[in-house]
Amino acid sequence: MKAKTNHLSSRSKAAETITEEPGLINIEQLIRQAKEDAAWKTAKLYSKTLLKDAGLRMMLIGIHEASTIELHEAEATICIQVLEGSLLYSAGEKTLLVNEGELLTIDKGVVHGLSAKIPTLFLMTKAV
Repeated sequence: MKAKTNHLSSRSKAAETITEEPGLINIEQLIRQAKEDAAWKTAKLYSKTLLKDAGLRMMLIGIHEASTIELHEAEATICIQVLEGSLLYSAGEKTLLVNEGELLTIDKGVVHGLSAKIPTLFLMTKAV
C-alpha cells in the first residue's frame, strides 16, 4: 500500500503562521490578520503567499479603494475568489464586477487588470 503524502509539506512560512493543521487555512482569521498587518495599513497593494510549491501558488491579495493592478498577462490559469469587497475585472473590451463570495477564472495568456472602489481582499490561486 502506497504511503499517503502531504502535498502541502512545502507550504510557505506565512501559511504555517496561519494554522497548526496541515493544509487548513481559516479564512476569517486570515482576513483579520491581514487587516492588522502594517503592510495592509500602509500600502495600496497587499500580498501574502499562503502556498508555494512546484505546481501551485496561492496568495492573499488586498487592494485599497481607488487602487489598480495595471494590465498584465496571466502567466498561467488563475482563479480569483473575492473574500471581502469587490473587484472590477477588465480584459480587452470586457469589464466584469466580481463581488464578495464570487469566483473568477482567467485563462493563461489573457491580458487583464483589476481595480477596487472599496477595500478588497481576494485569494489568487494559479498553476505554476
